[in-house]
Amino acid sequence: MERSLLPNQPSAGRLAPLPASDACWLRARPTFVSLAAAILMSGCASTYVAPPSRPSAELYLQGESGPGSTMTRNVYMFALKDTECHKSDDGALLGKSISNDATTRTDSARITADEPFVFTAAYMDARFAQNRACAVTAVFTPKGNHNYAARLVVSQDVTSCKLGVYDLTEGTGEPIDLVFPKYVCDSGEQTTRLNGQPLRIQWHVLPFF
Repeated sequence: MERSLLPNQPSAGRLAPLPASDACWLRARPTFVSLAAAILMSGCASTYVAPPSRPSAELYLQGESGPGSTMTRNVYMFALKDTECHKSDDGALLGKSISNDATTRTDSARITADEPFVFTAAYMDARFAQNRACAVTAVFTPKGNHNYAARLVVSQDVTSCKLGVYDLTEGTGEPIDLVFPKYVCDSGEQTTRLNGQPLRIQWHVLPFF
């Protein structure tokens, strides 16, 4: 497990904890499933590629979750065109990590710089007959040739999540100001889920006979 280079607590761009959303039965309410999670987990999302003719920076996502029994803990990061959740012209998937470690991170992705950059950081874990997820959409303006880390901190039992972004270029982890839209963006569409609000999916296990 790679040791974190980030501060202990996000000090900029913080979100206040939000109440957990109600569980849902997939058989009755399938539209509650996050479209982005389904796309990303299936490996169908297009990879984001920053235009080589424009200034760029690097960004990776580090996810941190509390102790607990899970089968997998996954983090994803994807780009958007704007805070209205339109698809990016340069692709979607910035990075993903699938493991069962409490702290995990994606590889660094090269992103466009010197202009507002919109992205969503998402966490999803799997337990028996249950998925728990939480995602945050944010905007910041990266500087050219700088290195950034996004840190998604997921609370115990996935009741909330918070996102911070840090500039690691000088090795100090300087916190970056973020702007948060009201609703979380899936990959290419706006949801009705408040930004940072968790989602629980209860699978109704049917008998084999």
